[in-house]
Amino acid sequence: MASNLLRALLQEEEDDDDDDYATLLAIASLEEQHSSEGQSSFRRGSIPGHVVIQRNRAKVETHDSYFVQKRDAAGKISLSSLQKVSAAMRMLAYRVSAVSVDDYVRIGKSTAIESLSRFTKAIVAIFYDEYLRPPTDEETARLLAISKQQGFPGMLGSIECMH
Repeated sequence: MASNLLRALLQEEEDDDDDDYATLLAIASLEEQHSSEGQSSFRRGSIPGHVVIQRNRAKVETHDSYFVQKRDAAGKISLSSLQKVSAAMRMLAYRVSAVSVDDYVRIGKSTAIESLSRFTKAIVAIFYDEYLRPPTDEETARLLAISKQQGFPGMLGSIECMH
């Protein structure tokens, strides 16, 4: 079915531009090759055989309705949760200002700041009990034993290991 669609596109593109025609022709031939080998579709990005781990990325969206995409009073669709979370993560990961994420995510400065604030609060609320709490005495002893075994005794108290 996809090959038929590509062939139809090829018929239209043949007269327009030779580069586009060549690209579509290459995609069509790869699609045919994959379907003849028993594969259902042309794969991009995924590697067959790799395990996919569900990361529950929707937790932030379910925790705070700010991240749910809505319509305003005029019926216009607001920013998506992906845009808001991407802006917050980009500001945290790359230490960039709210103004600089506008070029990448197409989000305003005030919205980027609000997204960052709400994102960090949601992450702390959702993951504190499991990941952000102080280690127990048993966990600390286990980590110190591992670090001593690997030649880094007392690494938990080292200022270099705190960042």
